[in-house]
Amino acid sequence: KKDVIITGDIVSIPQHYSHNDVFQVHLLSFNKKPVDALVTLTWYNQHPELHVGDRWRFIVRLVPPHGLQNPSGFDRIKALSREGISATGYVVTKGSSLISTRTSPSLLAMRQAIAEKIVAHVHPLSMSAILVSLTVGVRSWLSDVQWQVFQASGTSHLMAISGLHI
Repeated sequence: KKDVIITGDIVSIPQHYSHNDVFQVHLLSFNKKPVDALVTLTWYNQHPELHVGDRWRFIVRLVPPHGLQNPSGFDRIKALSREGISATGYVVTKGSSLISTRTSPSLLAMRQAIAEKIVAHVHPLSMSAILVSLTVGVRSWLSDVQWQVFQASGTSHLMAISGLHI
């Protein structure tokens, strides 16, 4: 439960929720010592925009992967292990800063840019969330109510996979 300083590159499109964003960071240093690891971070409340490929210095609190042990249910620890996630944690807002922005476009960065443009120009958010999900597979803007409608209508599978295929 100590604050640590990490430096790393954002390697996933941040998932937007009502009070936080969740994203993965490829660590380059941990308390100023070189390291090669992947962590999942949550940044609560207001914070700067996060982009795939940006390098940040974060003040964070990290914990080893954890989850509930349910023999017949989802095993979060195994899922994190399969993804190569070494730790999870959250950003302590004070002291975190952007070091450099992405220098070359990647497919992931282009998907994020398209999603952000759609959200900025298509209103209301409920409509842009559907368009973003269908076009680039970013589903984090979809509300719980929208997911319930898709499940009831049998179209949740379409929303879950179509943008990833495109």
